[in-house]
Amino acid sequence: MLDADPSADIRNSEKVAQVMLGGRLYDAATMDEIAPEKVKRAAHWWVGAHGESGATGWTNAGQHSH
Repeated sequence: MLDADPSADIRNSEKVAQVMLGGRLYDAATMDEIAPEKVKRAAHWWVGAHGESGATGWTNAGQHSH
C-alpha cells in the first residue's frame, strides 16, 4: 500500500507504507508482520546483536562463511 497517489506523481510509487504477501500485512520499513498477527521480524543471519553487519564475505577457499 502506498502513502500517496502515483497517478498524481509517479514518484509517489516509491512511498510504500505496507506490503501484502501471502495474506499477511507487513510494515514496509521494518518488514514486521502487522496483520493478521503482530510479529517482529527476526534478525537476518548477517546482522549482529547490535545491528552491525556480521557478514565476513567469501573465505580464501571460495566458500561463503556465516
